[in-house]
Amino acid sequence: MRQDWLLNQLPAVMVRDPFISRFVGIFQQIATGIREEADSVPAFVSPGIAPDEFVKWVGSWTGLPVHIDFRGDEVARQRIKTMVRSSANLYRRRGTVDGLAELLSIVTGEKATVSDTGGIFRGDDDIPDRRHVTIGLPDDGGVSIPALTSLLEDALPVNCSFELVVGGRIVADRAGFVSPGTGSP
Repeated sequence: MRQDWLLNQLPAVMVRDPFISRFVGIFQQIATGIREEADSVPAFVSPGIAPDEFVKWVGSWTGLPVHIDFRGDEVARQRIKTMVRSSANLYRRRGTVDGLAELLSIVTGEKATVSDTGGIFRGDDDIPDRRHVTIGLPDDGGVSIPALTSLLEDALPVNCSFELVVGGRIVADRAGFVSPGTGSP
């Protein structure tokens, strides 16, 4: 950027006046700093290169579970950044089986399976009394069971029960944490 970019926009008679040149030069110096900062904005909003705390803050705007401390390592950082990068798609699919499966897959790094009793029903169809979701994960991906339970409680409707199955074992349900080794809620 040229040093005299603002002065060059003035009429010639004003530029020749030493007072006006110095006076406008003050504003030019301030504006140059602002323009340089504005040029770096894309680096702050791109999840791939933005500071971690900024990425978490942006992710919180759409209700993403960026508060979960996965493992505090590079894997966790990349999961959060992937979540924020995918936020528009996750938000659009929020409340759906596919959206929940994708969110859990990003959070844990594992392929999640989700099945529910919901659906679209005609007027004469029997509607299930119980709205229930079963979530399966081969592994917790380093995320604690209480953190996953909290995520599910936030993501699912209030009138919906759930069970979380990790590695073939039921580890949590709508009521909360199941003690290890019991195998059932």
